[in-house]
Amino acid sequence: MVVYFASGDEVTKGHAKKSLLSHLLPVVLTPLAVVAFIIDMANFQDQIPIIFIVSLIVLAIIWVVVIIWNVIKGVKVLMAE
Repeated sequence: MVVYFASGDEVTKGHAKKSLLSHLLPVVLTPLAVVAFIIDMANFQDQIPIIFIVSLIVLAIIWVVVIIWNVIKGVKVLMAE
């Protein structure tokens, strides 16, 4: 976010904006795992919390993909300059 506002270069601003959006995706989805946990605990107290476990697995996959994506994009930007 700082790079977006501090940079005068339009290409750098474009990369900073994409990076910010890709970092926000998992942050926005993380509360859904908390909601899944609350729903599982409220409705299925004596069972394994399947919805919560599945949402954690999906969230972990999204986090890993975003991290790898941002590292690859960052290396490409640095190699291009």
